[in-house]
Amino acid sequence: MYLYSHLLDRLCYYMVYAVEASSMVEHTRQLVKQNGCEEVVTVLQGRAEEIELPEQVDVLVSEWMGNCLLFEFMVESVLLARERWLKEGGVMGPSSAALSLVPCQANSYYAEKMAFWEQLYDLDFTPLQRAFSQLFSLNTVLSHFSTTNKVTILPLALGLQLDMYTLQVKDLEEIKGQFHFRVEKSGVFHGSTAWFTVQFESLETGGATVELNTGPNSEPAHWKQTLFMLDRPVSVYAEDAISGTIRLRRNPVWRRHMTVTLHWSINSSTEETDNCQVGTKSFPMWR
Repeated sequence: MYLYSHLLDRLCYYMVYAVEASSMVEHTRQLVKQNGCEEVVTVLQGRAEEIELPEQVDVLVSEWMGNCLLFEFMVESVLLARERWLKEGGVMGPSSAALSLVPCQANSYYAEKMAFWEQLYDLDFTPLQRAFSQLFSLNTVLSHFSTTNKVTILPLALGLQLDMYTLQVKDLEEIKGQFHFRVEKSGVFHGSTAWFTVQFESLETGGATVELNTGPNSEPAHWKQTLFMLDRPVSVYAEDAISGTIRLRRNPVWRRHMTVTLHWSINSSTEETDNCQVGTKSFPMWR
């Protein structure tokens, strides 16, 4: 986490407080010294919510994001640091965040994990397929997914959005969002893929906002995307509507973990299927 003080219009003079809780702090100090930045950068070891600074700061920058945006809940430390050390009118980086969710067709992944058991070595392994399906569909999958797995569903909608200036620690206990999609062409609904974007507002008035996007159409990032698989694939048809809610609930004991619950309904546009199919499923990440 980096906190900047005495930040003027053109950054002609500033102080940086670099906060790190782990032993990595020693390497940080070495790098600061090696690059002649000791007069500008002060390295502090400790938790952001517990350190003491000589003054409040103008800018607070932190990489707190986890898989599916909130996993590990490092954002709590940032919010507590904001309340203690950010000046009124100060700048947060990121300043906002959004979690996107899109129903997806994951043919290759489903074939690899489930169809694999149907005729293994020319033997019938379907009893194991049924047993494995419960474990398979309960777990989330972190991977880079190609856009070809998502062409059946448009348009993309945001699951939930966070304002880093107004978000409170108590809000992290349970965060909800909604989604609504219209199927563009027929395909198979295997599950939903989630990823996040974060925005960094400019320090200059009228400056451009910078966005980090971890979605499938962006450069791969170590966060990847999160895949939530249904128990059974569902056929969908052009003009079907898929809508529902996503809920991120923090684990009351294992505070770094959470459970993601998806509730969805499919309103069919054809007479060949039920007019409405509904479902709910919870995914622990990781307890």
